[in-house]
Amino acid sequence: MKAVEITETYDFGAFITANGTGNLTVSGSDIAQSGTSAKVGNVKVINNLTCNSQTLDLKGRFAVDYQYNAGSQIRFMWRSSENAYQHGLAGQWNNKGTADSQGAARFSILNLKAGDKITITYAKQSGKAADPYTCSASQLTGVAVDAALTSGTKYTVANDGNVDLYFTNNNFAISKIVIETTGNESISDPTFDITGANNGERKVTITAGISDAGNDITTYYTIDGSTPTTTSPSFTTASKEITVGEGAVSESIVTIKALCKSTLGSESSSSYNVTVGTTIKLAIPTISFKSMGLSNDKYYKQYVFESVATGTYGNPTIILSAKLGSEIISSPYTASEDGTITVIASADGYEDSDAATLVIDAAPFILGRAYDFTQDSYRDGLTTEGNNITITGAGVQVYKINDVNHIAGITLSNTNFGITKAVNSDTRKGLAPRWGKGDIIINNWIDGSIATLIDEVSNDVYATSTNGTFSFGSQINTNTFKSLNIYILESTTLPATISENKFATYSNADYALDFTGLNVKAYKASLTGDNTVQLTPVTKVPAGTGILLAGDAGTYNVPVTATAEALEGNLLKASLDSEIAASTASLHHYVLAKGSSGVGFYNLAANKNIGAGKAYLETTTELAASADARLAWIFADGTTAISDVKGLKENVKGVYDLQGRHVAQPQKGLYLVDGKKIVIK
Repeated sequence: MKAVEITETYDFGAFITANGTGNLTVSGSDIAQSGTSAKVGNVKVINNLTCNSQTLDLKGRFAVDYQYNAGSQIRFMWRSSENAYQHGLAGQWNNKGTADSQGAARFSILNLKAGDKITITYAKQSGKAADPYTCSASQLTGVAVDAALTSGTKYTVANDGNVDLYFTNNNFAISKIVIETTGNESISDPTFDITGANNGERKVTITAGISDAGNDITTYYTIDGSTPTTTSPSFTTASKEITVGEGAVSESIVTIKALCKSTLGSESSSSYNVTVGTTIKLAIPTISFKSMGLSNDKYYKQYVFESVATGTYGNPTIILSAKLGSEIISSPYTASEDGTITVIASADGYEDSDAATLVIDAAPFILGRAYDFTQDSYRDGLTTEGNNITITGAGVQVYKINDVNHIAGITLSNTNFGITKAVNSDTRKGLAPRWGKGDIIINNWIDGSIATLIDEVSNDVYATSTNGTFSFGSQINTNTFKSLNIYILESTTLPATISENKFATYSNADYALDFTGLNVKAYKASLTGDNTVQLTPVTKVPAGTGILLAGDAGTYNVPVTATAEALEGNLLKASLDSEIAASTASLHHYVLAKGSSGVGFYNLAANKNIGAGKAYLETTTELAASADARLAWIFADGTTAISDVKGLKENVKGVYDLQGRHVAQPQKGLYLVDGKKIVIK
């Protein structure tokens, strides 16, 4: 480092004019001061000003007292160009473009040395210089008396310290400050980056160091490991690309060294080792499930392909070649076809990666359940307590959930969740993680399903779960929140099991099913004129509906369908939980069982539990007076005829008339045998 004359220019007005004021932010840190130049209230050193990704480095040269004289709330802010007082650092203004008379304000130029010179240019001036300096012509001395600093006048600092500007009525705007001082020039070290690879050679970019005094830099470099001198190859631009290792066959190391020198003779240097003589191989790509994709009104898993270069050899442009079988696909890929995804990465000058492969099962999904917390109908009976949190910046209030048991189908691991709503509105926004950790658990989860949490503010997918659980490890804070609705993409089949008796009742709370083309049949139940239970085949069954299943013993995967119409006249009721459905004076209940008369519907015993996922028959007519009397039933999808009673199989469990009475010696007529309607001719 060398002592140099440095001119620091802080052109607030030009910065604001070039970049606007919509997103201006000032970063800095609070400090405490003492002595004759101490400020009252809170003092902040300003480090830089940022707007639209552009930064004005203030180097910690300035400080503001942003709460002067306690209660006056004088704050320094950046002005737009709507009136003549603006284009600079200013005090608090009202919306008419005139100053508010809320007291005085302080603005300090810090760490000045005797002999430094300062020039302040105002867009509007109504203020004075304050302690510890006074103004005599163009000289600032250490006597503490008030004196105005004239806009555009260059003043010389007599003693080390700060210049504190005391503005009496806040009616000012500083457009530019220039500080002329003596300092030590520092140059940052040159840096290196490999920008590409080409077999044995490497392309390396050398970026020059920067003088903090703003002086021009010349960069000298060598590629043989020797120390650069002023006779070495050089450049005066910000960076230069060079080639090393040309013609190299075997692997070796090339050492690059660079030396930066300013016009004043200050310098800095660094070195870098580069491997040459080898072909760089790309990393094997990754194929991962990220989200869901929609195709032909069905949801499928969506996969993303990614790859990076290995080692420290720069950032080449990587091309991913992906196929499903022989079909070319791209990332993200909605997996609507079965097959194997194969992905290879390539880049100019790099050896292709090994292939990444993934066998995919393109089973479709449907939107099985949705918990939309913006709609009251999805929170029937849900109560909240108190206005617990107000998030001003986000414009919402969060209400603690008081009764989590009324969120059907969801379990919250604790009560650290809330319901958000818009401020000044009763519109509910969604489910929010409130304070502390907690889990959302989806009940009745089906393996293979996928659930997503959608942020209702941004409409982005906040999280995806393939096991039905979402975990929150942090609370909402005063700046952000998550307002979530839950959407569950279900697997497309549900299991239905039939025992060795070849009949079973079935129900489920959440899904409509389609029995079309299956080896298991579904039936609804009604009564004929002679109080016989008639079982009529059905194909599509709505959620929450009781049915009878018939088929060979086993478990059947029944496809889920999006919708199904209600089964008109169906007397079978769904048992969604383990419940009691004892008969009453007006209603009579019957369950499928294997009784003394074989498999069929029998009187439900008093206070008997019906298993969840089953069904029971409910009628207003008493069909069987005794517990061992099986109801007469017929199947509406056909009869079986035999020529005479000898045609009956020897292993039948009983023959019954249409009233359900056991017949020991059947004659010609219509009978029920093992649940089938039989005609004896």
